Amino acid sequence: MEQADAAAKAAGELRPDGTRVVRLSDGREMLFTPPPVVTFQVIQVGTEEVGGRAGKVWRLSAVGDPRPNGLEAVMSSDPALAQVGRLIRMHMAPADVAALEPEGTRRNLAKAAAELFGKGTLLRLSVRGEAGQTLELYRLQRFGPASFRGAVLQLPATVRDRKTLRDDLKVLTPVEDDSPMRGVQR
Repeated sequence: MEQADAAAKAAGELRPDGTRVVRLSDGREMLFTPPPVVTFQVIQVGTEEVGGRAGKVWRLSAVGDPRPNGLEAVMSSDPALAQVGRLIRMHMAPADVAALEPEGTRRNLAKAAAELFGKGTLLRLSVRGEAGQTLELYRLQRFGPASFRGAVLQLPATVRDRKTLRDDLKVLTPVEDDSPMRGVQR
């Protein structure tokens, strides 16, 4: 119990406005203001055909952000793809949003991702950067009994080297201090 009290004192006093006052060992006090909580939206931005299947294009982005960046997904409501869509969703969407922290940017993003992947079967997933560049992360080429021939399982003709991949991923690196990319050597 004493360790819990010591940890609470070290973490600082939480004020009603969300700021935290931390007392340093030399007696000084520091005021920490948490970053603003970001909310996300999923909006339809068009239609597209991928692998011979029609789908709606949905964009997941921060509310109030006028730039056309964020995750972009083409989702199909074709019943013939429902089973594969369920399997893809199991791997892409968070399993239990309620198990996440009670509030905050991460929870809001997980809820929006669950909403996005609940729109149907994922045909294409891309990330759009601030400068308009697009990095395609996933594309369903074809689906059917003959879909899994040997050629499908081969590597593409051009494979990204480590430097190119890291440069591409810089677009995706979050800026927040509590980023999971913190400490990664570039």
